Amino acid sequence: MLWVDNANIPRCRVVPRARFERAAFKLELTSALQSVPSTADVAFNPPVGVVELSPDRRDGAEPTLYDISAWMPDTRAAFGDMRQPGGAAWNLCPRTFLRRQERKLRAELGAHATIGFELEFQLLHGDADAPPLAPVDSSLYAEVRAFYPRGSAATAATASSWDVLRDIVECLQRDLGIAVFQYHPESASGQFEISIGYYDDGDATATAASGSAACGPGGSLVDAVDKLVLARLSVHGIAAKHGLRATFVPKLRMNEAGSGAHVHLGLVDAASGANLFAARTATASAFVAGILEALPGMLLLLASSGNSYERFQASCWAGAFCCYGFENREAPIRLIGASASLPANAMAGVDHFEVKSVDATANPYIAVGALLAAGMAGVRRGAVLPDPVQVDPAAASSDRTLPRLPESLSAAIAAFEQSWDELWNDALSPEYAALLVRLRKYEEAQSADLPREMRLAQLMKRF
Repeated sequence: MLWVDNANIPRCRVVPRARFERAAFKLELTSALQSVPSTADVAFNPPVGVVELSPDRRDGAEPTLYDISAWMPDTRAAFGDMRQPGGAAWNLCPRTFLRRQERKLRAELGAHATIGFELEFQLLHGDADAPPLAPVDSSLYAEVRAFYPRGSAATAATASSWDVLRDIVECLQRDLGIAVFQYHPESASGQFEISIGYYDDGDATATAASGSAACGPGGSLVDAVDKLVLARLSVHGIAAKHGLRATFVPKLRMNEAGSGAHVHLGLVDAASGANLFAARTATASAFVAGILEALPGMLLLLASSGNSYERFQASCWAGAFCCYGFENREAPIRLIGASASLPANAMAGVDHFEVKSVDATANPYIAVGALLAAGMAGVRRGAVLPDPVQVDPAAASSDRTLPRLPESLSAAIAAFEQSWDELWNDALSPEYAALLVRLRKYEEAQSADLPREMRLAQLMKRF
């Protein structure tokens, strides 16, 4: 049984299959587990109380089991929501938060979201417990050289990056049912990207060409994020089988590109199936405007470590300024499928949008749920997009000064607290919002006096 805690640490308990298959099977966990930071097993919440974790059983169906034998032999994994004794929803469960936002999207907007993810990570030689770690290569973006064989074919430890990526992608597609759109070397040393999501053969041209990834027929955003969690675990596990270390740390080297966890979102009318962006609806525009307005305060939920803010550098394709643009890869919000010649605020030709601010230190259920909450808040108040930014924001003309997003974890915490009453008290609940802030403040305090190398080593053990 897998769950991801509020500090974004995947955790599990392993049970014999015979016990799991009992209809009444459930685990009892101390509720304090969801108040533990990523740096140590120190719980903030009291040691009293339990929550129940049982596999999802929708409409009486059997639980979904995921085959993780590629890196954990003869094992299947399942997810479930954390509930209070008796079955009531529990406020501090990340999956429950995302599920609630998805239901609100359907109820308020009559829409469901399409979603896709980019997994950016680096492959390294060595062990995170004994740094420094050396990237497997120094190739350029999409350079074929990254896939060349290394060393002697008779030496298992010299398996090429191609061997590792091939095994990862095979696991994602064959074992986990995850659609892989593409994969390639990225800009930093030893860095690769795998784009995942849903598309079916009946509409593969439209969805795959745009990069948009729907949840799948009958699927949900919770299912999609479950698969994202499994994909990250598979990257770690399969790299380890090849004698390598994988890391999703946002900024490994200060003079190289960082690793994001970009989220691609679209909106589809639940009744007609129409793409609300392609139809140029006011709903789609206000949804993006809501996310843009909330972005400074929301950043804590999307990029949750001090290292995250080392990635947000100007002119590094990381989205350091609070803006959006048509196909502008320097903007944290990129409208995709549009021509740069379109007039301001037009949606013609737009298929969906990308949020570049997210990274793998953030809990993905919370991050996606926060994006939905901010977007819906924008629709409720009729938020209006400003003019798009069609240049590098760092080089924008002096008559349009663009605000920087928070440049440190402490600044992100302050921005979140300032926007607390506006959005997060309602979306998260005061208790949940306060817990997330407390976790990040504790983690920041624990690492504040450490040299960068030690902070990095600590993060690499977890992410």
